[in-house]
Amino acid sequence: MPRSPRVLIPVLSLAAAASASMLLRRAGGPAALRSRASRRPGGSSRPPLSPAPVAPRPVAPAWVPPVDGACPEGYPVKAKVASGIFHEPGGRHYARTTPDRCYPSADAARADGLRPARS
Repeated sequence: MPRSPRVLIPVLSLAAAASASMLLRRAGGPAALRSRASRRPGGSSRPPLSPAPVAPRPVAPAWVPPVDGACPEGYPVKAKVASGIFHEPGGRHYARTTPDRCYPSADAARADGLRPARS
């Protein structure tokens, strides 16, 4: 009896198969890849160039130095760095505190490692 010819089936490694599957899912499947390639001049399957990066918006500083011993508008929380304490408007010692730093909010002062003054 004649022997049948051996058919070689290419086998992908598990990692290669997972990678190929992930790429197909990201692209929207094999049909999406074919339609994208047909829309490009020359039928290239390269992805299009990404848009130019957008410049980040300027971020307000977490704290500002006092101006003439007082906190500027928009930064009402007074902080003493040596003691690690901050004072909020309306607090018992707020009026007599000469700040080292001024913060826009108590949360910003806490994020910088300071604690609120005891009432």
